[in-house]
Amino acid sequence: MKAESGEEVIASEEGEELAKEEEELAKEEEELAKEEEEQAKEEEEQARVEEEQAMEEEEQAMEEEEQAREEEEQAREEEEQAREEEEQAREEEEQAREEEEQAMEEEEQAREEEEQANKGEKVQEGEQENLVPSLRTRCEQQSLTMSLSMA
Repeated sequence: MKAESGEEVIASEEGEELAKEEEELAKEEEELAKEEEEQAKEEEEQARVEEEQAMEEEEQAMEEEEQAREEEEQAREEEEQAREEEEQAREEEEQAREEEEQAMEEEEQAREEEEQANKGEKVQEGEQENLVPSLRTRCEQQSLTMSLSMA
């Protein structure tokens, strides 16, 4: 019995040792599982941070795109305003040419009227000069008629 008892003690000690090793192995596995879980949480957190960064970058890209559209719109408006100002300048230039042309026509008309007036004065002077000899002739005839009637 003693032999059995000795064997039982050895078996019991081996069983305890085996149980302790299994317990340590279970603790190590549990610790490893905790580490893996912690690593998974860290990776999940990293993925969340990266997703947030991606969303922020996307939002920033959208804001930049919106700003670019606004700048493009402003450029189009400025271009349109420049075209309108250019058109207005052309219209004002055309109006100035028309006014200058009208002034030149009025000046030409005034010259022509002045020339007509000068021609009219010359004709009138010429007619007066033509009248002078005929008046003289009439006076002379009257004078002669009077002289003859008195004689």
